[in-house]
Amino acid sequence: MHETVSKVKYNRMKEQKYTWKKEYSLVLIANIIYMIMFYFISNYFTV
Repeated sequence: MHETVSKVKYNRMKEQKYTWKKEYSLVLIANIIYMIMFYFISNYFTV
């Protein structure tokens, strides 16, 4: 009984890691886009 519970937990952790990787890359891309937009907007207001 205890073995099956630990196996289920391990599988859940593996799935979470995979989804976390996808979310992390999405956040990274959004961050880059935000920084580029911020750069252009700040340049637009300073000039």
